[in-house]
Amino acid sequence: MSATKPGAAPSGSGDTRLLVTDFGPIARAEVTLRPLTVFVGPSHTGKSVLATLLYALHGNAFRRALTERGSWSAAAGRPEAAPSLVAESAPPWLEQAEESSAVPSEPALRARCEAEAARAFAAEICRCFGVADAGPLRRRMGSPPDSGRPAAIEWRTSPAANAPTVRFEFGSGDSPPAVSTRLANPASVPAADPRTQRLPFGDGPGPEDPWIASSTEESSRSLLRENFGPALRPAYFLPADRTTILLHARAAIRDSNADAASPGSGPVGRAPILSGVVTDLLEQWEAIGRNAADRARWNPLAAEIEDRILGGSVRVESNAGGTPAFLYRPREWSGDGLPLRRTSAMVSSLAPVVLWLRHLVGPGEILIIEEPEAGLHPKMQVEIARELVRMVRAGIRVVITTHSEWLLEQLGNLTQLSNLPADRRKGIEEADLALDPKEIGVWLFRQDPDQGGAAVEEVTIEPESGLFPVEYDEIARALYNQGARIFNRTQALKE
Repeated sequence: MSATKPGAAPSGSGDTRLLVTDFGPIARAEVTLRPLTVFVGPSHTGKSVLATLLYALHGNAFRRALTERGSWSAAAGRPEAAPSLVAESAPPWLEQAEESSAVPSEPALRARCEAEAARAFAAEICRCFGVADAGPLRRRMGSPPDSGRPAAIEWRTSPAANAPTVRFEFGSGDSPPAVSTRLANPASVPAADPRTQRLPFGDGPGPEDPWIASSTEESSRSLLRENFGPALRPAYFLPADRTTILLHARAAIRDSNADAASPGSGPVGRAPILSGVVTDLLEQWEAIGRNAADRARWNPLAAEIEDRILGGSVRVESNAGGTPAFLYRPREWSGDGLPLRRTSAMVSSLAPVVLWLRHLVGPGEILIIEEPEAGLHPKMQVEIARELVRMVRAGIRVVITTHSEWLLEQLGNLTQLSNLPADRRKGIEEADLALDPKEIGVWLFRQDPDQGGAAVEEVTIEPESGLFPVEYDEIARALYNQGARIFNRTQALKE
């Protein structure tokens, strides 16, 4: 990854819409991904669940569908008996293709493309949550409790109503999940029009004869690229317990190698030891360790966090056991550096952010950080809010979960700052970090007693206060009123 420039253009408008019902603790959520997306609310309301879903959508599923081969057999000159991703989805048109000796028509290609996208989506959800099947992820509470209503996840590549969608439903029984997709009309026909190509028979194709395999796969992949382009962005997930995972990386890597977190691995019906989120974190961590010397470079985003918050530098090296290790060297320090286990909570929490920015995350990619404020003094929580905006300015799409009032208040100030013309911002700290309201989305998670689960709604900034109304003011009022009652009664005792 090349070093990003602080003045780079921000990421574009939201391009992912996620609708979730009865999934984990969530009764209903409808979220649109923005350049900076913030999840806030009490614990156990589904913030991590929704962040993991976003990661699954922007993880390996669609890249795998675009790159895996084998759904068609060139050697046999006809469709395989059991295509890898469409085994249960397209027998009719596969048979028609064989009978007509022609590459499938556009509707058939679309059916294949939809089936591949849907199956890949379902598999990636199970992998990321570390479950053998999706059934355990269904919400068990409801009104009435456990009504049997299936959980549903609907994902669109755009907030537009006619955008390509994948819908995934599953209930509590033994029946397999119902997965469906709807693709938008293709903007153009692939260069090699599959409807004009014939399937060779007899002794096999001559040097000028096209293969049904290559034309069909490329055509369906062309449709996948066209419809699910935003899902091809690489995504990175730094979970809340990232420090604990990396401190025990050797044991975790051993478990990961013993039972990789992917559907179908290990004994039938057995859930993987580690979730896909943790497995990916460890794989990325190992990659950083292997390539640290070659890929380490100055990056203004990483350097800003080191300079403004950590007060020192972070680097990585392989230890005697072969696994990577953090070293933190405070500013003006004369030694080699401190290992992660001897640093403060602030350093151990932010060191992975620094290293992922320096070695892995680039413009146009997605970085999901749970609780970036963990272990930080309120002053530094304000600073990390500014660093998040700098990431957006560098073209990185950022998703965070947070419990920090200070972080949100700083983001509110930077959003309000965009109301001022540039010539009126002089003298205001970090005036270059003004956030357009369209660049940020804040989503409040809270329990809904009527639904028996969490409801998620977008909150917009209040013009008068400059704050996002996320109920922190209610907590402050309650504390103030409690303090006032204690003070009044204390004074009464003195009279």
